[in-house]
Amino acid sequence: MSDRNGSNVPTTTTAALILSPDKFNIVPYVKEEFVVQITNVSFETVLFRMLTTSPLRYSVTPTKGVIKPNASIRVTVMLNRSRLEEEEVQGGFDDFRVQYCVIGPNDIIDSNCANVPGIIKARKAADKSQVHTKKFRCLLEEYPKSPSKPVRAEHTRASALPSVPTEGTPVPQKRADSSSPHTAASKTHLRELEVSTLAEKNRRELAQKQDSLKNKLMVALLVAVAAVIFGVWSMYA
Repeated sequence: MSDRNGSNVPTTTTAALILSPDKFNIVPYVKEEFVVQITNVSFETVLFRMLTTSPLRYSVTPTKGVIKPNASIRVTVMLNRSRLEEEEVQGGFDDFRVQYCVIGPNDIIDSNCANVPGIIKARKAADKSQVHTKKFRCLLEEYPKSPSKPVRAEHTRASALPSVPTEGTPVPQKRADSSSPHTAASKTHLRELEVSTLAEKNRRELAQKQDSLKNKLMVALLVAVAAVIFGVWSMYA
């Protein structure tokens, strides 16, 4: 970390990172993962850490690290639906920040880069100009309700047992969501089963026709042989 005498200050504090892409979309149940490539186009080794405005929504790997000169690292951003059940989720933009600085001559990096965030924080506290920030943005599209889970009433908690309708009250029928992945998969399976059944039926009909043709040819051959034998017998009779 930097000391007050400046002995750990790098010869240059300028480094350049390129993020690709800097914008992307995440769609629940459709596309829940995205990869961002961070490239260090400078001649200095860079320390970085990841920050986000919505830490409960996403799982980011890795969250910290070291990037050598002219090298790249891939950061995976994944929607964390296990935590989304605990909060109201609406579509919108979320920002991710990459804070980075040039490694100092006396910086010793722990295994798994455990002390990298601390080094960056200390460097920023000592001199803000040594720490730089790059941003990329995620558009989280409208969060659909899971087809496999019951719908919870707005601003209420789901009870442990299902509610029983009052006598005489019609029970609302749930409409099948034709756009849900499970429904689409079921329709695809039915189409595949139908195609397979038709193919098997056609195969059996073709086999029956071939057997019938073989029988007819055999009968015709026997008749021809019998006619030849009869003709020969008539000549010598």
